[in-house]
Amino acid sequence: MKQIFLVLASLFLFVQVQAQIIIDDVDISEMDIKYVEIVAVSKFMSNKITVRVDYGQDALTGQKMKDRDGKALVFASVVNALNFMDKNGWEFISNYVVTEANQNVYHYLFRKKDE
Repeated sequence: MKQIFLVLASLFLFVQVQAQIIIDDVDISEMDIKYVEIVAVSKFMSNKITVRVDYGQDALTGQKMKDRDGKALVFASVVNALNFMDKNGWEFISNYVVTEANQNVYHYLFRKKDE
């Protein structure tokens, strides 16, 4: 009986952790918004990427995804970031690439999945 309780409690905690996309201390999954755009940029001297998120907020506010401790999330690849968004309730719509200062910047549009 204890094992079943521990398994269920672990699953509940896992679901709670996975259902958050935090931008500037705001969980955008809980907001009344339908679309977001993520912008993937390579980290300097690294194979990893950081992701900025535009959900219609003021351009002066931060746009980096953060974990529960407030640290910026760093992804191993763009696909890793896309999978993260999918697991957190966002559906991919389209993408495009812009070259800025000889660097490709990848833009991805997402829509909140119907529940």
